Amino acid sequence: MVAMDKHNKQSYLKTKNGKIVLGVVSAVVVILTAIGVWFFMKNSPSKAIKNLDSNLVSKWDAVYTDAITKANNENSADKKAAALKKVVKTLRTYYNKDMDYLTNEEKNKKPEDATKKTAYEEAQKAAKTVKDALDEADKVTGQDDAAVTSLNNALAKVTKDICQKVVTQSKIAYGLE
Repeated sequence: MVAMDKHNKQSYLKTKNGKIVLGVVSAVVVILTAIGVWFFMKNSPSKAIKNLDSNLVSKWDAVYTDAITKANNENSADKKAAALKKVVKTLRTYYNKDMDYLTNEEKNKKPEDATKKTAYEEAQKAAKTVKDALDEADKVTGQDDAAVTSLNNALAKVTKDICQKVVTQSKIAYGLE
C-alpha cells in the first residue's frame, strides 16, 4: 500500500511538473507571437513611404480626382457634401497613418545630415499643407451649397504634387532613394 501511494505521488508530481513546463512553453510561444505581430504591424519610414507612393500618389485619379468629380455630380447639396467628406476622410487616413508618422519629430527625429535635414523639413512643410487643408475641410459642418463650396476649396489645396513632395522628400530624408 505504501509503495502504491509513493507511486501515485511520483506520478502526480510528474504530471504537475509536466503541466507547469507545458504552461511555461505555451506562455513563451504566445509572447513571442505577440512580439512578432507587433513588429509586423509596426510602422516604419519605408512602409509609410511605400504606402503613400503606391496607394495615394500612384492612384491619385481614383482616390482624389474621380472621387471629387463623382461627388460634385451628385444631384443634391447634402449628397455632394457627404461624398466630399468621404474624400476628406480618405485623405485624413493617409495623413494620420503615414504623413504624420514621417514628419513628426516625436516619432522620427530630424536627421543630422544637412541634405537629409532639409528634405525632412520640406516633407514637413508639404505634410502641414495637407493637414491645414484637411483641418479646414473638417470645420465644414453644413450640408448646403456653401458647405460644398468650402469643401471643394479646402480639397483644392491638397494636390498630387504636394503629396508627391512628401514621398520624394521623405525618401531623401530617410536615405531610401
